[in-house]
Amino acid sequence: MDLNSLRITFILVLVSIICNVYCKNKRDYNVLSNVRRYNSTGILKLRSKGYKFNSDWTPSKLKLRNARRFIKTYRNQLTYYFSGNISLVNIDVPILSVFHRKKQLPFLEVIVNINKDKLVFRYQGKVSFQRIETPLHSGGKSALNLLIYYNSTHVTFNCNCVLSTIKLRQTVARFSHNAIIFLQNRKSSQKFQGEVRQSKVYSYNRKQKFKCPEQNTDTGKPNVRAEAVSSTSIRVSWSRPVNKECPILAYSVTVKVSDTGSVVETRVMLATDSMKTFTGLVPHTNYTVFVMGFTARCGAGDQSDPVTVATLDDAELVQNDDRIFNSLGSTDKRLNSLLANSIQFSRNSLEDDRISQLKFSVDSLTTQNTDLRSKVQQLEDTCVCYPQCTIGSRTYDESQTWEEGRCNICTCRRGRPQCRTRSNVSNCICK
Repeated sequence: MDLNSLRITFILVLVSIICNVYCKNKRDYNVLSNVRRYNSTGILKLRSKGYKFNSDWTPSKLKLRNARRFIKTYRNQLTYYFSGNISLVNIDVPILSVFHRKKQLPFLEVIVNINKDKLVFRYQGKVSFQRIETPLHSGGKSALNLLIYYNSTHVTFNCNCVLSTIKLRQTVARFSHNAIIFLQNRKSSQKFQGEVRQSKVYSYNRKQKFKCPEQNTDTGKPNVRAEAVSSTSIRVSWSRPVNKECPILAYSVTVKVSDTGSVVETRVMLATDSMKTFTGLVPHTNYTVFVMGFTARCGAGDQSDPVTVATLDDAELVQNDDRIFNSLGSTDKRLNSLLANSIQFSRNSLEDDRISQLKFSVDSLTTQNTDLRSKVQQLEDTCVCYPQCTIGSRTYDESQTWEEGRCNICTCRRGRPQCRTRSNVSNCICK
């Protein structure tokens, strides 16, 4: 083999190596690759991995390149993995956009809102533009680990280790070969702010495994207190258990008879409630109270420890007054008599208040009855209805007049015809 042949062989090997390294279609694409050529302010490289996007970065100054080699391997299957922290938690923030410079709507877009706990998946379908909304399961935290992968029929979301699969109404349309893949569209009104450690797309369903923090799913037991208010009512109060990962949505408060175990009443209370009074109970009876919390993320919580309370007896109320009276002793009879008079006065005042309320109710009802009677009388005076007169096939109203033959004139009076002979017509006067 001569020298020229060796040169040609070496060149061919070198070209094949270069093509294998640089010309091969890629099945994965790093979304942050376009950030490396950003020369303005607002984007800082993190020490460990990724970039930090401040509020003063300018999307129009990014030199975005199309992902042509990646899109050539796209066959209606795609996986997107995002890991980072989002600074804007009160508004919708884009974290992925596949778009074209000359088109208004993107081919595919992923938007998150931390405070509203929602994830929006928008895409261009075969027929029309589609939108899917699903819970983000962020727990109000800005740190986000998100994995989305879809095929021609379904899309799966792994939001902070919570899986959910949704059926697609339409298949995702193919991307243009000049499409750009980045965190957001440069035409978007809202720009991304926060830290991005990893943002990558794959042209196949890649079920990437990432560490999920162990969640405390124990909602805790509410601390319950119960006290008797009267002989027929009790007051139940409870404190909210502390668990930020499983917030309470509602409470269930149950009252049972201690001796028989039968349920008297069960009430569902809001998460903001912490007290409930139960009435209509039996005097001098033991009751057992339970409180249980319910969450959306961790399901039903633990039931509280049972608390027993007894309603008061009517005789006990009188005995309490007597105890107060006797506790003062007999050393000062004058003070005892004043105390007895005050107790009696308080009881009489309560009775007087009840009597005055009843009198007021009776007076108001009497006034309303009088007004109704006067209105009924006015209606009777103004609206007097009498029956009609029917003669053969014809009907006449009240006070209506008609001729009955040649000589008679009739008038309808209270449903009966009253006729008289005409005097101005000859040969009609009866002899």
